Amino acid sequence: MTERGLARLFVDYNARYFGGRLPRYRVAFRWGIPGSEHGGEGYHDRKGRTILLCAGMRNRRDEVAATLLHEMAHFTAGGYHGGRFWREIVRLEQAGAPVHERGVIHSQHVPKRDVPRALRAKTGDGQKRKTKGGGR
Repeated sequence: MTERGLARLFVDYNARYFGGRLPRYRVAFRWGIPGSEHGGEGYHDRKGRTILLCAGMRNRRDEVAATLLHEMAHFTAGGYHGGRFWREIVRLEQAGAPVHERGVIHSQHVPKRDVPRALRAKTGDGQKRKTKGGGR
């Protein structure tokens, strides 16, 4: 996906899932985005009205879509992955937004208490568990 395509996706998602409420933001692909050393693939700067996505995902449309929506949710619900943020993710999911394409809802570092029960039941809580026979 090109950056122009990413910008169009932002405009489309803003209209479709946020009622056009988000002001214009710069969206771009970058290598070495802030937080990527901790596994993050997206970054948002609310003051600077910028969303950066890891350049390595540009050819994986499902990941681009889910990560872009994740970062857009931060603009409406705040920067922390708390209850308000996860309620926004649930709202997006209920509206049909592709927020889970990366597997376990971006929750690899999110405390279980902050992920709503209904969402954990549908997508898992990010915890790996042993199955019978000792496998994973």
